[in-house]
Amino acid sequence: MLERLRIQDYAIIADLETSFSGGLTTITGETGAGKSILLGALKLALGERASSEVVRSGAARALVEAEFRETAAAVRHWLDEAGLTDEDEPERILFRREASASGVSRGFINGRSVTVAQMRELGEQLVAIHAQNEHTTLFVPGVQLRLLDDFGGHATELSACASAHAEFRAALAKMRALQADEADMERRKAFLMFQVEELDRARLSPGEDEALENERRRLVNAERLLAACASAADMLYEGEQTESPAAALLGAAAKGLAEVAALDNSQQALAKQAEELRFGVEDLAARIREYMAGVNTDPARLSLVEERLELIRGLKKKYGGTIAEMLATRERLAAELDQCVHRDEALATATATAQAAAEALLSAAAALRTVRLRAAKAFQQRIESEMRPLELPKASFQVALLPAAPDDDQADVIAKAEAIAADGADTVEFLVALNPGEESRPLRRVASGGEIARIMLAVKSVLAGRDSIPTLIFDEIDIGISGEAATRVGEKLKRLAASHQVICITHLPQIAACGDQHLRVSKSVTGGRTRVHLETLSGEDRAAAIAEMITGKAANPDALRLAERLLARNG
Repeated sequence: MLERLRIQDYAIIADLETSFSGGLTTITGETGAGKSILLGALKLALGERASSEVVRSGAARALVEAEFRETAAAVRHWLDEAGLTDEDEPERILFRREASASGVSRGFINGRSVTVAQMRELGEQLVAIHAQNEHTTLFVPGVQLRLLDDFGGHATELSACASAHAEFRAALAKMRALQADEADMERRKAFLMFQVEELDRARLSPGEDEALENERRRLVNAERLLAACASAADMLYEGEQTESPAAALLGAAAKGLAEVAALDNSQQALAKQAEELRFGVEDLAARIREYMAGVNTDPARLSLVEERLELIRGLKKKYGGTIAEMLATRERLAAELDQCVHRDEALATATATAQAAAEALLSAAAALRTVRLRAAKAFQQRIESEMRPLELPKASFQVALLPAAPDDDQADVIAKAEAIAADGADTVEFLVALNPGEESRPLRRVASGGEIARIMLAVKSVLAGRDSIPTLIFDEIDIGISGEAATRVGEKLKRLAASHQVICITHLPQIAACGDQHLRVSKSVTGGRTRVHLETLSGEDRAAAIAEMITGKAANPDALRLAERLLARNG
C-alpha cells in the first residue's frame, strides 16, 4: 500500500509530505485547493510523462517521492528480476521522480536509476487511479476480458489455452519453415552438402592442431635442437669437445668417496649418492642421444605440416575457433542436411503435429468460451445490482462476448487456430443503457466521467476479493450524485477498503465521513506566493470540516450535529 508521499516544488506545492493509512482515506478541500495536484504528483512518481511546466515557478526542479510497502509475490518477483529489490527492506518500494525546469526528468526505484516504462510497469501493479476522464482502461476490450476472467476465476482454462497456444505456434513455425520456397531449399541443401563434405575431407581430430604446431616448431628448429643436444651430451658424458665431461668427474669423485666409505663406514651414503649421480648423468646423456635420433630435419615433412596447419586455419575461419567447435558445427550441419534430404517426410510430420496442436487449441478455446459465457451472465447481474444504489438505478449492464474472428466453416483447422490468441478466441464489449428504452451501446460512447467512475466502483466492488492491485484511488466519483446515493457510494468504498487501500478525493460529506483517515487540502498566500497545505483531521477538527462541506461555508451548530452523526454512523 501507499505509505508516504513527498512533494517538492511541484506546481504550486513548495514542500509537502504526508503519510497514508490502510483502509479508506478521504481527501477533501475547496475547489482549486490543490487536490488534483496531489494526484498529478503521484502519477508523475509512477511514470507519467514529465513536463517542465510541472516545476514550481522559480525552482530548478520538481521532486516527488512515493513510498509503498508491498508483499505480493508477483511484485517481489518483478523487483528481483529487475535487480531493484531493497536488500535492507525487501518489502519497501520507493519511487523517486525528478523533473527539471529544462524539461529533463529522471526516475529511480529504491535508489536505482530506471526508465519511465519500468516505473509505469511497476506502478500499474501497485495503484489503479480512477479519475475524471481517466478511465480509458475500462474502455479497452482486452481489459474488459481480463475483468470477466477475474470474476469467473478462469485461471485453469486460461492457462490451458495459453499452453495450447504456445504449442500450436511452435508447431506452426516449424511447419512454415519446412514449407519454405523449394528453390531456396535446394540451394541450402547443396551448400550444406558442400560444407559437410569439406569438413569430412579434412579428417579433423581433437588436439591435432596443437600437435602439428609443436611438430612444426621442432622441424623449423631442428638444427638448433641437434646442436644444443650434442653440446649437452658432450659436456655430460662424451667429452669429445670437453676436457672433463661431467660423467668422468663424477666417476672420479665416486671413486674417492668409495675410499672414504671404506675407511669410515659412516660415510657409505656419500659414496652411494656420488655413484647414483654418475649413473644419472650417463642416463641423461643416453636420453639426449635418443631424442636426437628422433629429431626430423626433413624439409618435405615440414612442408606437409605447414600445409595441414594452413588448411585447419582456413577451416577455423569458416566453422569455429577450435577443432572441437568445428566438429560440433559439422554435426549441426549434417543434422540440417538430413532434414533437407528428408524434407517431405519431415513436412508431413510437422503438418500432422501442427494440425493436432490446432485442434487442441480450438478445444481449449471452446472450453474457455463456455465458462466465459456462464460467467458473463452472473457478472452483468452483479454489476447491475451494484450500480443501482449509485444513482444509476435504471441503468442496464451487458457483457457482450463475441468471437475474435468470424467463424469460417470452410477454413481448415490450422487457419481457424491462427485466429486464436493466447487468451482465447473471444472479445468482450461492456454495453450500457443508462435509461430505460435506450439501446445498449458500448460503455465508451454513453457514459460521462462521473458515471464511469461509479461503474468502475461497481466493478471493483464485485471483484474486490480477486483484484490484485492493492491501492485504488477514486477522484470525483461523486460527480452528479447527492443524498442517499452519496451515502451508498461511501458505504461501497468502505466495504472495498476492507480488502484494498482506497483513497478517494471527494466533495461530499457523506463520503468524507466514511474515511478511516481524513486529509484536508487547503492553500494560502504568503509573501505573494501561493502555498498548498495538507493536514490530517480528527476529532472536532474533522467534524468541523465535514460541517463546512454540508453548509458550503463556516459550520453552524446544526451542521456540526449532522457531521457528528455521520461520523458516528461510520465509526
